[in-house]
Amino acid sequence: MAITSVAIRDTALVTATAVPSTVAAMKVAHIVVLGLLAAGCGAGGGLTYNLAASEGVMPPPQPKDVNCEFKIGKGPDDTGKYDKLATLTAADFAAQTQDDLRSAIHDQVCKLGGDYVIAAQDTTGQYKSAVVLRHHMDAPPDSGAVPVPNAPPPGGAPPPAPAPAPAPGM
Repeated sequence: MAITSVAIRDTALVTATAVPSTVAAMKVAHIVVLGLLAAGCGAGGGLTYNLAASEGVMPPPQPKDVNCEFKIGKGPDDTGKYDKLATLTAADFAAQTQDDLRSAIHDQVCKLGGDYVIAAQDTTGQYKSAVVLRHHMDAPPDSGAVPVPNAPPPGGAPPPAPAPAPAPGM
């Protein structure tokens, strides 16, 4: 870039004359900046989800290994009962794919001890919120247990039969 100084009444005015090679360099720099911005928004980069932990979860959540695995679905599955651990809400930008969502929330879900995440895209195709769940502690995830109403406790005797009704007239 060539710089020319012109003095006007004790004030220096600096003007720039663009040289063709400088214009080309500026275009390349512009493309690089746009590429870095796009890369920061993809693959979970730059996506932040605020965590609102659920209160009163018993026993308290236990963190999992940093490489933990968890499922993402649109609603609860039928493998058992779950405890709600937290709600995650997009801070600025929301994920548009399940892979981006998984990358953005992975650390939070593992630190909470989550097993399952309920997340659905809104009408714009974005995952703006997600609910983190863990398998209910009475039914370990590997047991395949399905809650049955009025079932006896494991290893316990069945509940006693109701007493027969009294005979009429007694």
